[in-house]
Amino acid sequence: MECVLRMNHLSTPITYIYGTLSVLAALFATFGNITVLIILWKPGYRSRSNTILTSLAISDTLVGAVLFPIFSIQLLYTNLLQNCAYDYMREYITTVTIGSSLMTLGVVSYDRYILMTKVGKHKRIMSPRRVGILIALSWIFPAVSPALRFLGKGPFLYCVIVITLGPLIILLFTYYRIMKCIQKSSARIGAHGRSISDTPDISENLRASRSRNEKKNIRLARSVSVLILAYCVCLVPSSIWSVNDLLNDSFGYTRPQVIQNLYVFACFAGSMNSCCNPIIYFFKQPGIRKGVYKLFNVKHAGFDSSSSRGLKGAGPKSSLDCSLSNDDVISPDSSNNNPNN
Repeated sequence: MECVLRMNHLSTPITYIYGTLSVLAALFATFGNITVLIILWKPGYRSRSNTILTSLAISDTLVGAVLFPIFSIQLLYTNLLQNCAYDYMREYITTVTIGSSLMTLGVVSYDRYILMTKVGKHKRIMSPRRVGILIALSWIFPAVSPALRFLGKGPFLYCVIVITLGPLIILLFTYYRIMKCIQKSSARIGAHGRSISDTPDISENLRASRSRNEKKNIRLARSVSVLILAYCVCLVPSSIWSVNDLLNDSFGYTRPQVIQNLYVFACFAGSMNSCCNPIIYFFKQPGIRKGVYKLFNVKHAGFDSSSSRGLKGAGPKSSLDCSLSNDDVISPDSSNNNPNN
């Protein structure tokens, strides 16, 4: 197989900048995701949905503990930029770790979609066997895809595009379906409110309930928007590089230096997604946030880390903290409180 170096034309200042940033990102990604793993492995957090989240945290931990150090060493010791064996090793680990993280994120999105729109069927659809198969495929597909390089650069880059854009398509689909579900729920509440408007007490309670659900729906929309935004910022550069590299082979319109600068930025940005995920967990999942307070014995308003009551209701929840209740009203409190789910 022909030796194709990805970063041998990079200039020294660029390599030092990305190398130093990679060291800092490695520390943050490793610490943040190990913290998430410790919390998810606690008995109160074990569920099918959190099993998928655990797989995501494992792949993100490997990005921080393995990929970032390898990446930074190659950039700081520039003689390794000319080493084919080291370059292929880094590229393979990049594909496996980032690829498994992205594909697992797609599985998380699908699981949350089922949990929020078909809560009564969630246990049957997301059975332990199916969850295990989806997690396994999320790791196996990125692990075997580099073998396509033996068939030429084209098949491998097409596979990279699938790995990066596939989960984004799933995210956009679930976002659209969730928004449609919210609109349907709001319409039912409005119709029900008009039918009982002549009863003051009931009407007042309904307005209060509707107001609460509207706020929950807004939080839900913002949560999904944050996931999509983080994904686009971190992963779209990789897709742009893949398409550009494919077209450049055919038309030769871009200098190698430009392609390689785009490549190193795409690799770094894609890896940064593993730094963003723990932040999203903390701010968008109350159970994880309370688990962090308890783990580090931090006192916070409304939460006493020295008391077991601090984790009341903080058991396994969906990452978007929302589900459909039996009457088709969006309610985050009933999403995943059942430890057997």
